Amino acid sequence: TELVCLAASSASGLVASSAKARGVEDAAIRIWNVEGNECVEVLKGGHRSTVATMSFSPDGTLLASSGKDRRLCLWRRGRVSSGDNDAPQSSSFSLAAAVDSAHRRIVWSVHFCPFRSSVRGDDDRDRPYLLASGARDGFVKLWRVVVLDEEDDDAGSDGGEVRLEECHKFEAASVLDGRKGEAVTAVAFAPIPTPSSSTKDLEAILAVGTEGGRIGMWSIRLPSSSGGMVAKDAGSRLILAAPALSCHAGAVKKLAWRPPGATRTSDKEKEGNGRKLSRLELASCGMDHGVRIFELLLESR
Repeated sequence: TELVCLAASSASGLVASSAKARGVEDAAIRIWNVEGNECVEVLKGGHRSTVATMSFSPDGTLLASSGKDRRLCLWRRGRVSSGDNDAPQSSSFSLAAAVDSAHRRIVWSVHFCPFRSSVRGDDDRDRPYLLASGARDGFVKLWRVVVLDEEDDDAGSDGGEVRLEECHKFEAASVLDGRKGEAVTAVAFAPIPTPSSSTKDLEAILAVGTEGGRIGMWSIRLPSSSGGMVAKDAGSRLILAAPALSCHAGAVKKLAWRPPGATRTSDKEKEGNGRKLSRLELASCGMDHGVRIFELLLESR
C-alpha cells in the first residue's frame, strides 16, 4: 500500500501515518509509538477516502486531518484507564469535531500554528489554537480551534467540547501565480511569532506553496479568545513573494521551518542599521526533485 502522509509530535512522541485508500475501510490513520516502534491505534470513521495531510497541535493533544473527501477532522487525545490502578494509562484518539466540504476541492495541506497567544507576555493556555488549510481551490483557510474544559461545556460532553470555526480565508495561489485555478499545495507556520506593526499583538507568519511552484509568506493576525480575527479584512497580508527563479519548476510538495533551537547561535540574530533582526530558515521540496532553503530576517522588538 502506498504511503501518502506522515505527521510527528515531539510533545507526545507519536507519529501518524496514512496510506492510499481504495475504499472507506482503508481511509484510516495509524498512530505509532516511536519508543515502542509499534502501531498503537487505528483511527477510522472520520474520512471516506485518502487522507492526504495531517498535523498535530503543539501540545500533541489534537490531530487535524483532511484530504480527498474535503472533510476536515479533529481527533482529540484522551486517557484510557487499563482498570489496574497501578498500571499506566494509555492514550487514545477519538473524533472530536469535523467540517464537511471544508474546501471546494481536495485539501492538500493542514498545519497548526505552534503558538496560541496573540498578546506579548500573555499566557496562551486559555487561548484558541489556530489551524491553516490549503486546497486545490486556490484558497487558504484559517480555523479557530477552541477546546472547552468539561465544566465550561454546556453540553457536558466527556472531556469537554472541541469547536472548529472558520475565521478567515484568502486566495493565495492566484496572487503568487497570477492566474486563477492554481492549487495551494503546502502551508506551514513559522515557529516564532512576529510583532505587529500597529498594535501590541503578535502575528504569525504562514508560508504557502502552490502547484505552480511559487512560495509566498503571509502575516496572520492571531485570533483572540473571545472571537475571530480583529477585523475581517485584516486577517492576512502578503509580506514576501519569493522570486520565481528562486522557487520550483513543479508543484511545491512540502514546506518546513527550521526549529528555533536548531538555529546556529552565532546566526540567530543579526544587526542591521541599528535594528535587531531574528533569523528564520524555510526548506521546501517540489515535484521538480529540488530542495530550496530560504532565509527570512525579522525585526525583533
